[in-house]
Amino acid sequence: MMKIVLLTLACIGLTHAVITFESCMKKNTEPIGIVRHFNVTPDPPSFSKNVTVNVDVELFKDIPDNALVKTNIYKVTGIFGIPIPAPCILGLGSCTVPYCKFLEQFKDQACPFFPSGTPCDCPIKANKFTGQDVTIVPPNLGALIKFIASGQFRIEFRLLEKETRKELMCYIFKGKALP
Repeated sequence: MMKIVLLTLACIGLTHAVITFESCMKKNTEPIGIVRHFNVTPDPPSFSKNVTVNVDVELFKDIPDNALVKTNIYKVTGIFGIPIPAPCILGLGSCTVPYCKFLEQFKDQACPFFPSGTPCDCPIKANKFTGQDVTIVPPNLGALIKFIASGQFRIEFRLLEKETRKELMCYIFKGKALP
């Protein structure tokens, strides 16, 4: 789970500036992990340049084999800050996918945060996932997508148990990105 969170955080880092994050777990619900620190530079980050990421995440429990990653990505527009959802295209955007597929898709961005000697693969076991000044290369999104995706964003990241849809972990990230 922690690896997936780190992957997501790294990818989110490519879309947010002065990133703020907060837990969105329901009250009286114990998450299987916690994000203690997340920072991205430069500020604001650009889809066209490498970013430097600092992360401190702890996974208290193993991620269940059947877990799903659900992302809701919004571009926040206009003077009233109306969020417009991004569609799910090729596994990017507002999507729900098996966590192992998500990890595989963002392996290059996630693996630097895995503890030394820990395989960057599923299943993801309880552990601490940290990184200081880790350089992340943004995926090639093309000029049009970069232009459309730039601006103010809100990203909701949820880790769900597949059968019950119980939330195992939930965070909201907000920020700004440049093309």
